[in-house]
Amino acid sequence: MTAELERARREASRWHILLHEEPDDPDLRARFAQWHDSDVRHAEAWQSMNRTFQTIIAVGDENDAGYPRAVTDEARSRSPSWGRRSLVGIATACVLLFLAVQVPELFVRLSSDYATTAAETEEVVLSDGSTVRLGPETAIAVAFTDEHRGVRLLSGMAHFQVEPDSDRPFAVTASGVTAAVMGTAFDVGTHGGGTSVEVQSGHVRVAGSDRRASASRDLRAGDWIRVGADGRMTTGHVPPDFVGDWWSGRLMIRGQTIAEVVDRIRPWFAGKIVLLDGTLSERRVTGVYDPRDPGTALEALVSPYGGTVTRVTPWALLVSGG
Repeated sequence: MTAELERARREASRWHILLHEEPDDPDLRARFAQWHDSDVRHAEAWQSMNRTFQTIIAVGDENDAGYPRAVTDEARSRSPSWGRRSLVGIATACVLLFLAVQVPELFVRLSSDYATTAAETEEVVLSDGSTVRLGPETAIAVAFTDEHRGVRLLSGMAHFQVEPDSDRPFAVTASGVTAAVMGTAFDVGTHGGGTSVEVQSGHVRVAGSDRRASASRDLRAGDWIRVGADGRMTTGHVPPDFVGDWWSGRLMIRGQTIAEVVDRIRPWFAGKIVLLDGTLSERRVTGVYDPRDPGTALEALVSPYGGTVTRVTPWALLVSGG
């Protein structure tokens, strides 16, 4: 992508915000029209921004969107009700988005003993002295008895440092996959319908239900396993010190698609990340990213392949191809 086109996209994003803040300002709309008509790249960037906005709000079709697509005489003389219709559409979209995201999350939280929100992490100490580090948008439910120590990972990812107790085995269950230990340190995460387990130290036995994985696997320090939604297992090995490094800002990625990596970065952003390019999303990558700065991490992820990251508002990041 040329620097001129990238600049046009940034300007289109700013015009988008200004026109929604002051929809009835004739001077502002005249200056927008001048900008739009002065360069074909401006018109292209504006069209792209409109398509992006429709993707985000998912309300109405393009012909009913409350902002100008091509600057025509009709658009320039549109009545003041344009701004009100626009705001009603945006408000409706926000309510629908809130319900779609928050209602399922509410049920998870009601079932949990500990939970975090977007971009939040927390360290908790369980009654047996074991430590759990919760990643963002993570929830766990704890069930300890005299004979057994059980934790259900309801969502997100967590790092476990388990206190040894031969009389009370410790097991973590996530989406039908169980990691059983005596005393060890390991990660468990749920991503895109799959479950991953990575071992920092000790010994972990991973087993799944009939639907997800018929065989058990023994993992040692540095071993990792991913169980997909279809039950297929993928295994590998990393330096043990890398396990749990997301806590200190190092997300180790090995041969995953950009779409999968974006899914892992999403919980660290208190807003919405929209991935627009299907071809870009399927490219596989290996690298280390700092999820605590989602915008920079996404730039590092997609820029080598011509992708760009645009911040539309403080709560929306758009990832697109070149």
